[in-house]
Amino acid sequence: MKRKSEKIAPCFGDAFDAAKPYVIMDGGLRVIDKDRIVGTVGKCGQLDLNFRYFGRRDRAERSRRERILEGMEEYETFPPISVYLYEGSYYVEDGHRRVAACKALGIQYIDARVKEYVYKGDERNIEGALTRRRFETETGLKNIDLRYEWGYSVLHRGAAHYPSDKGVKMRAQLWYSSWFLPFCTEIKNSRLVKRYPDLAPEDIYVIVVGFYDDFMGGVPRAAGFDTLISGFMFTHSIRERPLRRGFFRILRVLIFRVRRR
Repeated sequence: MKRKSEKIAPCFGDAFDAAKPYVIMDGGLRVIDKDRIVGTVGKCGQLDLNFRYFGRRDRAERSRRERILEGMEEYETFPPISVYLYEGSYYVEDGHRRVAACKALGIQYIDARVKEYVYKGDERNIEGALTRRRFETETGLKNIDLRYEWGYSVLHRGAAHYPSDKGVKMRAQLWYSSWFLPFCTEIKNSRLVKRYPDLAPEDIYVIVVGFYDDFMGGVPRAAGFDTLISGFMFTHSIRERPLRRGFFRILRVLIFRVRRR
């Protein structure tokens, strides 16, 4: 019995602390990472960790599951699932079979309508949730799914100040395709994924860029992605802030010289 319980998908009601006051926000339609979909709202005790039903191996269930699998393999369009977002994880309200199909096929992202629960006493997360909505509304980018929503302020600054004479949304698209995605790819292939094994490249990007924002007032775009990652890893290992700032002053001079050449 214990072994079976360890394989059951977590229940939202068990994780949710009903004694606390919450702000409930309508997150709207988003693209979310399937790896952050951890449990269920209304199918408690009925699903395994791959969102397949326990004890339901009848023909009707098999037919429903296979139809969704085949449809996704053929790029058929399905309605978005409905989820609750709580403490960085998603719990499925509607669409359990679609989630099961994504997990079985290795599909990383899925459309979802999100209802977010944020503890009223957590001002940072409330601000983060509001910043995410502002970022998505102003840029039109709804396919970046950060675990910690305060990181959207970093994304917003990057997209808003990306060098371009285009409008806000076009500038954001250029930032996304020319800067954000290549940087995340470089992070994915770097040693940073071992340093932060529980975070996706997008979340690590926020840490790296936020670090440069703190110590240099922004990311030096003249430097390559590999240089930025190496500089971050070296200086992040220096515990004394004055020493970090000293290294960044040297780095700024070197980058300026490269730019002049």
